[in-house]
Amino acid sequence: MFNDDVQGTGAVIVGGFINAIKASGTSVRNHRAVFLGAGSAGVGVAKQIVEFFKKEGLTEDEARRKFWFVDSNGLVTRDRGDKLADHKVYFARDDNNGRQYQSLGRLIDYVQPTILMGLSTIGGAFTKDIIQKMAKLNDRPIIFPLSNPSSKSECTFEEAVINTNGKCLFASGSPFPSLEWEEKLLTPGQGTFKY
Repeated sequence: MFNDDVQGTGAVIVGGFINAIKASGTSVRNHRAVFLGAGSAGVGVAKQIVEFFKKEGLTEDEARRKFWFVDSNGLVTRDRGDKLADHKVYFARDDNNGRQYQSLGRLIDYVQPTILMGLSTIGGAFTKDIIQKMAKLNDRPIIFPLSNPSSKSECTFEEAVINTNGKCLFASGSPFPSLEWEEKLLTPGQGTFKY
């Protein structure tokens, strides 16, 4: 499905994700993940996370339905009207009642995710408004902008910290400097992701 570098890196990302889930204080059953970017590498990471959810007691279908993928045409759904690449079919939604979501902000309002993953290579896609929505929805939002280099990262560590008032659980694909926040030195997690 993807090369060994990506698979190995995916395991690092999954490890960080599992730690973030545990630190979030939200039960596995109540997590919902929006992935911005639906390439084969991101789908591969999500499939590894499905395996983690299954080990935590969810059925495969329950685990699969924890994910909403967004690509250049919006939410990946079975009734979107375009031919989906094979790797996208597993996570394509069939419960959208005919609604199509092109806007990440509108999708976040609809899904109310606990997790926001970026694998889009669209620098700045996680805007102030998007990050603040995540903070309003969650005590400890999980925000993983995994695209690299840093110019293509969906947000910076500083943007995530400031716009969640220091509440986010963060890991990125690009290196970001530590940040002084409320007299504490915060250091971002990093899992370099190769496409």
